Amino acid sequence: MSGIFYLFSTFASAFRCDLLSRRGFAATLVACSMFASWTGDAVAETIRLTGKTALGIEHDVTLDEIDRIGAAEEKVYNPYEKLRVRYSGVMLDQFVAKYGDPSVTSIKVIAIDDYRITFEKAEWQEFRILLVTKLRGERFGLEQKGPARIVFADFSPDEAAHRAKLPKWLWMIQEISFE
Repeated sequence: MSGIFYLFSTFASAFRCDLLSRRGFAATLVACSMFASWTGDAVAETIRLTGKTALGIEHDVTLDEIDRIGAAEEKVYNPYEKLRVRYSGVMLDQFVAKYGDPSVTSIKVIAIDDYRITFEKAEWQEFRILLVTKLRGERFGLEQKGPARIVFADFSPDEAAHRAKLPKWLWMIQEISFE
């Protein structure tokens, strides 16, 4: 419930209104209709798989199903928070091997705000890219940029190749398309 309140209060703040005023109430109703599908996806803890999936059809997978591939725990330096964070999830190469068709050469990861990042096969073979399903041992919602995110497990701010990949750190993942 706190995630929904966070979204509403953020929306209301953007329009400079108090949630208890008439204007705030109206903003809350608008936010409710705008974010209904977002909060539904976050609560369900699923990611939509599209394109060349292993099953040959679009479908949803739960974070628990993803973890069953072989969840790993990594302490990763997060350049946005400027500290080491404990993440759990599966490596992108394992995820693609399980859920993608063998012919897949790239994937497109799509966030809730429609931000899209493409990963080529060479990238998930060269870098240890983690599809995060838990933050500090717990599932995490929209207020913590969940339900899933992408991080580079071996990130070092001193390496140019890692700094070049910063735009590919993605959060609030709702869909992964196999291409």
